[in-house]
Amino acid sequence: MKPFTCCTKTLLSILLIVASNSLCGQRTDTEATFAKIDSLLKISKYAKAQRLALDQLYRENLTDRKRFEFWMIRAEIIRASGQPLKAAEAYQKARSYVPAAENMEQFISLIQMKLAECFFDIPDYDQAAVHASKSIEISPDTSISETGHAINYLILGYIEFLNEDYKGALDYYQNAMENYKNRGFTCELPLVYTKMARVVNAMGNAQEAVGYIEKSKAINASCQITTYDILIYETLYYIYEENEQYKEALNTLTVMGEIRSKINYTKQEAEMAILEKEFESDLKKSEIEALRQVNLKNEVITKQQTRILWIALLGIIGLTVLSILLANSNKRRRLAFTELEKLNRNLENEVSKRTAHLREANENIRMQTESIAERNAALTDLYHMVSHNLRGPVNNLSSLVEFIKLEEDPQERTMLIQTMDPVLENLRTTANELLEKVNLSSRIDNDSKMVSFEESFNLARKGLNVVIENTKAKITTDFSQAESVYYSAKYLTSIFYNLLSNSLKYRSPERNPSISISTSKDERGTLLQCEDNGIGMDLEKDGDRLFQFKGTLQDHPDSKGIGLYMLKTQIERARGKIWAESILGVGTTFYVRFST
Repeated sequence: MKPFTCCTKTLLSILLIVASNSLCGQRTDTEATFAKIDSLLKISKYAKAQRLALDQLYRENLTDRKRFEFWMIRAEIIRASGQPLKAAEAYQKARSYVPAAENMEQFISLIQMKLAECFFDIPDYDQAAVHASKSIEISPDTSISETGHAINYLILGYIEFLNEDYKGALDYYQNAMENYKNRGFTCELPLVYTKMARVVNAMGNAQEAVGYIEKSKAINASCQITTYDILIYETLYYIYEENEQYKEALNTLTVMGEIRSKINYTKQEAEMAILEKEFESDLKKSEIEALRQVNLKNEVITKQQTRILWIALLGIIGLTVLSILLANSNKRRRLAFTELEKLNRNLENEVSKRTAHLREANENIRMQTESIAERNAALTDLYHMVSHNLRGPVNNLSSLVEFIKLEEDPQERTMLIQTMDPVLENLRTTANELLEKVNLSSRIDNDSKMVSFEESFNLARKGLNVVIENTKAKITTDFSQAESVYYSAKYLTSIFYNLLSNSLKYRSPERNPSISISTSKDERGTLLQCEDNGIGMDLEKDGDRLFQFKGTLQDHPDSKGIGLYMLKTQIERARGKIWAESILGVGTTFYVRFST
């Protein structure tokens, strides 16, 4: 979590401070260079901005004041490109060129504040706190900085928050807010209010925390800083998560995803606009060059014709000479037109290349849009996974509660109460794992690794122990042929949970459940097999609806039609395959093929 604003805004502050009359009383000739660098940073052209700054530093007879200015600019560019440690070295280099002036302490204080930001980015919070404190100590006068010591106070406040000194953190945040307000930076206040919301929530005042979030929303509604929209909802998500309001946390993640999608779309539009401008510029240059070549050829032809006319007027034998010259002139004219046609073809080829570049850019945008839609679909699947995987542990807990209510023997009731502990622990573990999976899916991370089939099976079985005991189910496993697979541990546990739950749910009323689970390996990958002696199903009649969303095949009160659909979606997303074989009244066998 960053406690300060983006690099471009900081860069503008330094331009106003260093390149204006704060040092010499008049505007310098470097302001145009600063403006060019700033425009490059806005479109993330860090390499070009860096070259422009270095070109200025390599100039001869450069004064210390200008070296200071360009070292500060270079440090900002390095930090903007995501290299805080190298940026800190550049700020230290700039310090050696600080101009001797009455406000010298203010410049050193400014450099200390920049160093604090760099170490916060690394992150090295101890060093960040040292530099932020030095910045305040060196120069309480902050007239040279647009926002005063606000950034220093934000850094120190965040570190106090991490150290759980909540009162100290609020004091620092209050100082930062006063700096922003006194200098008219109202739009920066959401940056402070979101930090204060985290602090008061940690102190146990969730209502006051939400109040700070509402203030942030109200301010940003008029300022419309998109990055602050993300910061506001990200802070709200942490508050809901810390208060165990998981449904609200999940809804907040959805809003954050929509905001990030909007930002990506806006960024893509900006990139397209840049490509179009570059294309128009290159096309215009090509047209100008083609016209220049045509004019040169026309001038050559005109001069030759003029020369021929003068020769014809000079002598009687001019007719012969004129015939030869006209023949040569026509030949050269044809060559000129041939060259002109060649230039036109080259121009057409250039236009075709630029058009192909634009078509490729459009295709990239389309693919990115499809990727965003796929991520949204993944979040929807995770929502179904949460609702489905929690149902089993909750039903177990509900059954135990009913047994306790009906049991009159105190000793038996005590034993039943003791059996609630593993059920509650499993419920808590399932909820935490699912919430972690939501966080992982919102970042689209890959958590695949070598996972033990036996460990995943045991985790899944814990959540169904009560049902297994009540139904007197017999479960056998054989993982000797394939003991592990490269897969997501949580998804593998979910596969076992769904297969076991399905077999127990659709057991035959005429016999005790018997479930056999085994694994094997061949050239196509790893195969998981789950066979039961349940009621079975008619796949010829209902097979098309087996894995459909809410495609229930049996009239069972717990049938929601989500488990197998979710299972198929998870497996196919990992390039695997699931299918079933079944005989009505005999039983069903599910197969899961894991890709190699």
